[in-house]
Order: sequence, then C-alpha cells, then structure tokens
Amino acid sequence: MKKYKPDVVGITGSVGKTTTKDAIALVMSGRFHIRASERSMNTEVGLPLTVLGCENPGKNVLAWLLVFWKGLWLLVHRDHEYPPILVLEMAADKKGDIAYLCSITQPRIGVVTALSEVHLAHFKSLEGVAKEKQTLIASLPRNGWAVLNADDPRVVKMKELSDAQCITFGIEEHATVQAIDVSLRYKEGETFFDRINGLGFKVIYKGTATPILLSQSVGYHHVYTALAACAVGTLFDMNPLEIGERLGLLAPGPGRLRVLKGINHSVLLDDSYNSSPLALERALDTLCDLNDPQGNGHRRIAVLADMLDLGKASQEAHEVIGRKIAGLPIDQLVTIGHDSMFIAEAAKNDGMDAAKLIHFDDMKSAEAYLKENIQEEDILLVKGSRGIHLEALVEKIIDEPHRGRELLVSGH
Repeated sequence: MKKYKPDVVGITGSVGKTTTKDAIALVMSGRFHIRASERSMNTEVGLPLTVLGCENPGKNVLAWLLVFWKGLWLLVHRDHEYPPILVLEMAADKKGDIAYLCSITQPRIGVVTALSEVHLAHFKSLEGVAKEKQTLIASLPRNGWAVLNADDPRVVKMKELSDAQCITFGIEEHATVQAIDVSLRYKEGETFFDRINGLGFKVIYKGTATPILLSQSVGYHHVYTALAACAVGTLFDMNPLEIGERLGLLAPGPGRLRVLKGINHSVLLDDSYNSSPLALERALDTLCDLNDPQGNGHRRIAVLADMLDLGKASQEAHEVIGRKIAGLPIDQLVTIGHDSMFIAEAAKNDGMDAAKLIHFDDMKSAEAYLKENIQEEDILLVKGSRGIHLEALVEKIIDEPHRGRELLVSGH
C-alpha cells in the first residue's frame, strides 16, 4: 500500500456493507479506474487478496503460491495499471478485526452504514459492536472524510472520534446528503411482479434536488445505500446528475432483498443471504409496504429461519421480531429451525391468530409445504442467516429454477 498509495474507501457497519460497497463501486467506476472487494471478501484473508487483485484460492496450494508470487512481484516491480482507488468492505467477527484491516489499508474515507445486534457471541452488546466499528473512523487521517449515517445515533456520534472532516447521509433534515419523497413506484404489467418498478426519491445536496430511481430495489433501506454512494461520489467531485445516472444501474446482489418471480405468479423477496434483527425488521417492513396499484389483494407470507450468532441474546431477539410481526398485516408466518420458534411463539402470545402460524424443524418440510400452498400473486419474504442456506429453498419456489446459479446466492 505504501508503494502505490491508492485512495482507500473503507466501508463497515452491521448491515448493508456489501450493497453499499457495490453502490459506491458502481458510481465511482463511471469515471475512475477503481478496484472493489469481490462479493464479500471483507476479512483478514479476503481484504488483502482484494488489495493484491487476486481471487480467493481456497484450499488450492498452487494458487496460494501464485498469490504470494504476485505480492512479491508488486513489491519489486511497479504495476502501472494498479488502480488509484480501492473500495474495500471491512467486516468484524471479533475484537480487533477492524483495527487490523485499517492498519494494512490505511483508508482516507470511512463509511459506516448502520449498527445492529450482530456477532453478539463475540461483542456481547450493541455497544461492543459500535466500539469495534468506530475504529475505522478513529483511524482516519486529518485530511480524510468520515461518511456517516445521520439517522443512526450511534453512527453519527462517531464523528467525535476523528479530526477528519464529516459528511452525513440520511432521510432526516440534518443529513448533508438527504433523501426526500421516497416511494415505491409501479408501472403497467400483467402480474404484480411485472408492475413493480422499484424505489424513487430525490437527493438533496447543497440545495440541489436530483431524482433517483432504483428500478430493481424495493427495500426502503436501499435508499441509505444510494445516499452513501452519493456522499462518496461528491467527495471525488462527481456531480449529482452523473451519480444519479450510475445509481439507475444499481441492482441488489443475490439474496439481498432481490425481487424474483415465484411459482404461480407469486413475488419472492429473496433475502436469504443473511439475517440480523435490524435487517429482518427492515425486510418485514418491505413485505408490508408492497401494494398492488390495481388494488388486487395479496397474501403476505413471511418465511423466516434462525438468526445465528446472537449468543445469549438470541431468544429475546427472536421474540422481539415475533412481537413486531403480530402488529403487521402478515397473512402467514412460516418459521424454520430452532430459534425461529421463539418468533412464532411471541407472535402468537401477542395476538397473532394461531391459524396463521406454521413451524418446521427442517427446510425440506417447509419447502414441500410452500410448493403445495403458494397461491397466485402471493408475496413471500424469505430470510435467514447465512449458515441456514435458505437459497436452497428459494431455488425450489422460483419460476425459473434453471436460472438458480445466476439469480441466487452461491454455495448451497
């Protein structure tokens, strides 16, 4: 890094890291030569591989030797094609991870998305998560920039930890880069799936309003993804119209609240990549926000598997979700796994009709039930932690299963 001195944009947070990294990379690549983390190569192994421009060799010893050889070559020779800007996602599974990643990449721009109760088995509390993530901001140089979520109190408070300048993004008026008039958009089409036309809003920055349409996104939280990309783009002197045009190309990655056509003309919200309390609450809100402009009624079905890695807080975290669901217009709750049973029990105890609840211990049973019971134009949210591999279930209920490798999370 000292030899090539790239301008590094580091991105961390509990939720939205990968989609934010993808959005920033999409915006920046419209004008600059950049390199961004592939997929979720965001750890002490994956991030250095991104810096070197290498794929993860896995267990291939020969491929690892080639990685080491490339690293030595970059040190001895100068690669004139080395990108001047790196956009790097930074994850933390344990204390000290962010500090280590910052020490080897030295970010000048630090982006923090939002905080949630994740990896509590290691960090014990949300405060512990915040303390780890704020290391990115504390490490920024004086000539750097902190790009912070203005609507998350713990995140925006991080500006106090650094002498770097600060730009904020959010929906609230105090945000430097603000979204207004956010709404789901619809168009003409035969089925509800065809009529969904994404999220539209205006971005306000320095008194100028720029219209944005995320035509392939339906989750309101994706607005924050776009706003973070807008904020970073402005730091590189990109104009709002240029940024808006690039964001029009943005599409959620596989398993990240991606809208898919399901069997029997149903609509699937495939959020199978991962799950945490905040991300799940956002996904449930999206499920309930979708409304057919033609006034057709739709059953809303939440298919939820366990949220993993919550430690001792797991039962309570699942129960909080269940209590939330009891107050939402959800027609059926399908739970899968051990801890997700707490979601169903809490929803029932808070007044949800028991006839709307069904629990399965294993995914195969849930798959068989859904294939038999999905009705025309139902809307289904499918969400669970990465270790559950819910993409295997999604593959069985999408309209085009032969496109599974293209549409879904890989690795099941």
